[in-house]
Amino acid sequence: MRYALGALRANKMRSALTMLGIVIGVGAVITLLSLSIGAKDQINRGIEDIGSNIIMIVPGSVELSGSIGTKPSERRGGTMLQANYLRPGLAEEIQKKLPSGFYATCILMDARPVGHKDKRYFTNVLGTGETYPQVRDQKVAAGRFFNHKDRSRDVCVLGSFTARELFGELDPLGREIKVANHKLKVIGVLEEKGKSFLIDNDDLVLIPSDLSARVFGKSESDYILVKAPSPEEVSQAAEISRTVLSKTLEDTDFTIIPQTQMLSFAGGIAHLLTYLVVAIAGISLLVGGIGIMNIMLVSVTERTREIGLRKAVGAKPRNIMAQFLAEALILTITGGALGILLAVVGSKSLGSLLRIPEAITAWSVLLAFLFSFAVGIFFGIYPAFKAARLQPMDALRYE
Repeated sequence: MRYALGALRANKMRSALTMLGIVIGVGAVITLLSLSIGAKDQINRGIEDIGSNIIMIVPGSVELSGSIGTKPSERRGGTMLQANYLRPGLAEEIQKKLPSGFYATCILMDARPVGHKDKRYFTNVLGTGETYPQVRDQKVAAGRFFNHKDRSRDVCVLGSFTARELFGELDPLGREIKVANHKLKVIGVLEEKGKSFLIDNDDLVLIPSDLSARVFGKSESDYILVKAPSPEEVSQAAEISRTVLSKTLEDTDFTIIPQTQMLSFAGGIAHLLTYLVVAIAGISLLVGGIGIMNIMLVSVTERTREIGLRKAVGAKPRNIMAQFLAEALILTITGGALGILLAVVGSKSLGSLLRIPEAITAWSVLLAFLFSFAVGIFFGIYPAFKAARLQPMDALRYE
């Protein structure tokens, strides 16, 4: 080890440049794993934040594990380019058939500029039903949510962020905002909840679904959410919804997606992306390993006389091999340690830049470090073996 460290110190710049490939490789593996795990957790939390025990009903034939739809003629308008016949009233028809404790609501999504006096702000506008708070497990922090009597009234409920953006410290209740040239009275403000799948719960304006056609000319739901009281009753909610929709829509396609299926689909994509980024980062580790092998071969050539001298005074082939393997391992282990430090800094910086929570795990650090260790052994063996096979007389006569 002392000889190996001395040899590496004698060529500091070359040693540093040789380690660079390992540093970047290990740093890339850990950083990309951290961000992919963080992104997966963020997506899963977003789906879970839709509400517990939820099913989502979307228009058209949707296969989460495969292609969207089968017939090109069906791909015209609606969700994923398919026909949409999910009118808002279907949520109410489902609600009538559901037992007590079950809730259904429609969601009509759009994005519009909203304003109050001289302030204007672009946000999501959602047409929905009066059961939205129960389905989404979201409470009203101030005022009230709209009810069946408000269906034809120009009223709205604001997300907490939208309320602050438009009114600052003022109480928004009873004041008017303008959405797509329609004046709406604020009757409530939702409690702060954060982002979930498809929706930022704090950055939105909620209006009665019947008002959607007048405000932004939309009369079909993007999807319908149905909530069951417990996980065991989700299948019952799905069966009731399927029965109601099959009778009403007849031959029109619709798809019922349980929350568990959404989580499974998101998890499958996340795993696929994880394998992909690890493979890409692993390539940089292999490139770094090839760089180490090249430099070690150069080192063997430069120190041929030294190897001959050591053998002439009694060094065995295994001693020579151990010395050069030690040099390769020092390079990779040091590079791996520096790569871990680079990953900590890089994952935090990229995570904040991309707004993805970083999640450095012990297994990802161990995996990257062991891989760099294996690269050092694999690419260090051939130069060490070549050095160990040199004959003393040939080595001493070299140059």
